[in-house]
Amino acid sequence: MGDVDIAIEGARRSDEIGAMARAVEVFQANAVERQNLEKAAQVMRDQDAQRARSLEHSSTTFRTAISAIIATLNREISSLRSASAKGRPCVNVLRIPTVARQA
Repeated sequence: MGDVDIAIEGARRSDEIGAMARAVEVFQANAVERQNLEKAAQVMRDQDAQRARSLEHSSTTFRTAISAIIATLNREISSLRSASAKGRPCVNVLRIPTVARQA
């Protein structure tokens, strides 16, 4: 990229030099706008990448938690089936924490 901070002289002239200077100013303004758009696009790409990483992390955390819950449920179901097969009542077979009532 070129240096877009250079002052273009002669744009106020009414001859061909002035016309050329004004044309260069248009090119310069377009270059500045292109640089600004490229920076904005890069910011958007960075934000999209961060959002994707965040979603992936959340998804992984959720999958891990759900897998643990399913594993616990499977163990408890196996305990119930085992107790049922042995003819024992299923009360207190589940290892669900209870909260003591306060008077």
